[in-house]
Amino acid sequence: MSMAITFFDTFKLSLSNERLMLNYVKSRQRKVLEKLYLNCGDDLYHFLLTLSDKTLAEDIAQQTWIKVIESNREYPLVST
Repeated sequence: MSMAITFFDTFKLSLSNERLMLNYVKSRQRKVLEKLYLNCGDDLYHFLLTLSDKTLAEDIAQQTWIKVIESNREYPLVST
C-alpha cells in the first residue's frame, strides 16, 4: 500500500505547470495552487530580479500571485 501511494504521489509531482494551472482552475484547491507556486514562484522572482531591483521584483511577484488567486473565478472551467 505504501508503494502505491508513493508511486501515485511521484506521478502527481510530475504534472506540468500548464496541467497544474488547469487543475487549479477546475478544482480551485489550495494544494494545487501551492504546488504551482512551489514550481514557479522562484523562477518568476528570479526573472523579475533580472529586470528590476529586489524590492520591485518581490512586489511584482506578490501581485502576480494575488492576481492568479483573485482571477481564478474568472477563468473558464475546462474539461481535462
